[in-house]
Amino acid sequence: GNHDIDPDVFSAYIGPVEWSWEVGGYRLIGINALEINYAALDHALTTDRICIIFGHYPMSWYREEDQAALRQRFQTYQIPLYVAGHLHVHSLETDPETGTLLLVGQYASQGHYRLITLSGSEVSITLF
Repeated sequence: GNHDIDPDVFSAYIGPVEWSWEVGGYRLIGINALEINYAALDHALTTDRICIIFGHYPMSWYREEDQAALRQRFQTYQIPLYVAGHLHVHSLETDPETGTLLLVGQYASQGHYRLITLSGSEVSITLF
């Protein structure tokens, strides 16, 4: 959410704004959407595992240079899914340049949530 806008506060209470975790054979990678650190992102990306990238903003909110740089990495590392927040809407589309699924937000009230299921690089999403 918007809590990552102040990296110092986010780091003090949550953890690093940029992170990567190994989970179930996947690498989950968080980026600082306000100022993408491409050196850190490149260090976290790997071809040894399927990588999923998380950022605060939807792709369309980034500057054109950042969109191009992210798409280049999506293509190079065959990223199947980019997950973003910020907007509390249901949005799921496929990036036409890379084939990466671009998942944005979900309704923030009334108990709505998504179940994201990964099988290799195949992604299925169920809304509840």
